Amino acid sequence: MFPVAIIGLLAGMVMLPLTGMAAPNLDNKWLCDPAPNPDMAYILRANSQFSTLGVPFQTNELGFRDRPVFDKAPGVFRILCLGDSVTFGTGVSNEQTYPNVLESMIQQVTPPGIVVDVINAGISAYNTRNIRGLLQQYIHYLKPDAVIYAFVENDLDDSVSVGPGGWLVAYDPSKSLDEPYIADDFPAIWLMRRVA
Repeated sequence: MFPVAIIGLLAGMVMLPLTGMAAPNLDNKWLCDPAPNPDMAYILRANSQFSTLGVPFQTNELGFRDRPVFDKAPGVFRILCLGDSVTFGTGVSNEQTYPNVLESMIQQVTPPGIVVDVINAGISAYNTRNIRGLLQQYIHYLKPDAVIYAFVENDLDDSVSVGPGGWLVAYDPSKSLDEPYIADDFPAIWLMRRVA
């Protein structure tokens, strides 16, 4: 019960900056690459710098918003955090993402000699299919001791994919699937539909 409450509280904190947003921010355009697993629609471009709601961030060698991943050594307790923009931390600094806050909190109460390594593998607009593909792709490489999946109701949506030029785009669910891409600023699309 305790970890779920923390995640719920932190998810609320992450979403606060997004409240009342009237129009998409133009800085939320992220280059993506085809994913190594067909169940993953896309992966953020590795080792790249982007901005989300005015907050800059860097992706690591795996395309995650996190520091570089190190080989897991004895004495390391690794937690893999999966999810969409809530886990990713849209609109907050890297230090404010719930995976980084969680790592800090757990490390403070961990016995000496144990290193807690929480990997933020959250990717904005990922849904349950993408999460499954990501877990299948990286679980043997990352060797987590625990996995946390922060589920959000729009994780059932599958309208986001890589569009022309590598930009992440969304489809308009009111139009037929054979129509061209209609949105190129995906992070705010779902929020705008929810507010409208």
